[in-house]
Amino acid sequence: TQDHPWRRALLWGVGLTLAARLLALGFGLLLWQAEDVPRGPEREDQLYLGSEPIVGPVSGWTLGVWQRHDTMHYIAIANEGYLTDRNNIVFPPLYPMLIRGGTAVGLDPLVAALLISTVATALALAVLFRMTEEILGSIGAQHTVIYQVVIPFGYILIAGYAEPLMLLLTVLALYLARQNHWALAGLSAFLATMTRSHAVALALPLLAIAWKRFNHRPWQSVGAWWAVAAAPLAVVAHQAYLIYSGLPTTYEVYRDRWRSVGAVPGYDAWLSVRELVTDGLPAARLLALLALAVVVTLTVVAFRKLPIEFGLYSLAMLLIVLSRHDQAGRPLLSFARQAIVIFPAWMALAAWVRSRTGHLIVTYGALVLNLLL
Repeated sequence: TQDHPWRRALLWGVGLTLAARLLALGFGLLLWQAEDVPRGPEREDQLYLGSEPIVGPVSGWTLGVWQRHDTMHYIAIANEGYLTDRNNIVFPPLYPMLIRGGTAVGLDPLVAALLISTVATALALAVLFRMTEEILGSIGAQHTVIYQVVIPFGYILIAGYAEPLMLLLTVLALYLARQNHWALAGLSAFLATMTRSHAVALALPLLAIAWKRFNHRPWQSVGAWWAVAAAPLAVVAHQAYLIYSGLPTTYEVYRDRWRSVGAVPGYDAWLSVRELVTDGLPAARLLALLALAVVVTLTVVAFRKLPIEFGLYSLAMLLIVLSRHDQAGRPLLSFARQAIVIFPAWMALAAWVRSRTGHLIVTYGALVLNLLL
């Protein structure tokens, strides 16, 4: 593999993804046999949205355990579009479109969702490995992709969520820009934002790369302008489509259905810290606050140890994710999941933790917490 860097990258990407999938299958089987997995809507937050619970003796622990939360919203969009349930408008269209494509060739929607996530994760890890290898060397690349998989909530990368596809497209956008493939970088940024809207953060690091590549004159390259503008254009295009179709905007649905509104970045973090000091926090929100502290710290490390575009991507993502206020009294609840796509944090961690002992402590400590979650 010494003379074939992409072969090495693909081996790591596919190998880690298969290992995560097999580990999840084994864990799902144990929980299923112990009857410690819901087999129907036992709580208010266990939504099936028109899909039948999968509870077969084999299909239950291989597929049914993944019928959870956002996965069901994506499947509902793939089956019915946005008109049946306008609350789903907050989920951008690319991932459910791909699920719909899978059903068109005969796949069950859940199978299609999991297959897309699995393939996207394998490819994302391969591109991340190759890009990191150019900066931190082979060992740094290995550690980075391991951390990306084992971090708490890392199992989302093999669940029926849009984050794996967004991770692939954001990593690809930065890699392609660094290789001066601006048209493809812009396409990747556009598609990433059509997968999860906060991928609009790509505009800042892509501008930084163009600024360096074109000697502080990025406006001289049409391709660079397209790459920088692609993610914001995707946001505008999505909202224009909703308005043209007579549907509410994502802002309105976030506000009215999901009780989430814009706020000064960090406002919910401040609320969580204040609540921690006065009353204590539930375990899930305490983990989210700890995840925020880790990512903020690693963003500082990224600015010191990585090319500036990676620190800027982490910073932009943090500002976007932290610029919402949860009016339901659950500030930061989803931050730990959103941190999955802030991949420069795990590159920075690999650059920071250089000893084998430190690497093993981080890896196994994160893996244990991942399994508990």
